[in-house]
Amino acid sequence: MTLIIALIAAGFILLFAEIFLPGLIAGIIGVLCLLASVVVTAIFYGPMPLCLIGLIGFLFWMRFFPGSPFGRRLSLQGISGEAPKIEPHKDLTGQIGNTVTALRPSGTALFHNKRHDVISECSHIDANQTVKVVKVEGSRILVRKI
Repeated sequence: MTLIIALIAAGFILLFAEIFLPGLIAGIIGVLCLLASVVVTAIFYGPMPLCLIGLIGFLFWMRFFPGSPFGRRLSLQGISGEAPKIEPHKDLTGQIGNTVTALRPSGTALFHNKRHDVISECSHIDANQTVKVVKVEGSRILVRKI
């Protein structure tokens, strides 16, 4: 039993030391110590204690890790919810502008010296035509030839 405890302690100490020591040597030896403790436990006591220890360790981890300072730094903190609906082109409804490209049925139109991607109400509008914004749905701007 003391061998198992010594292997576990050495494994955790070496894994902790790996944070400060370069080269991965301490980490690899620490993992090997922990694996050796699992093998020794399975040889002397069978697989049942390993399952019980694993279950208890997992439950302990799930209960206390998220509330620990390290766990709080690793997890997202914030309120989840619905994002506010933003309609960036709402003020364009009813505005008059000119097409920059031909609309077949989508293209580019100019409103207040600013280019916008638009969709024509009919199938085709040539370039340099006057259009009016009929409807705005989110980022979709529907126009009609005047």
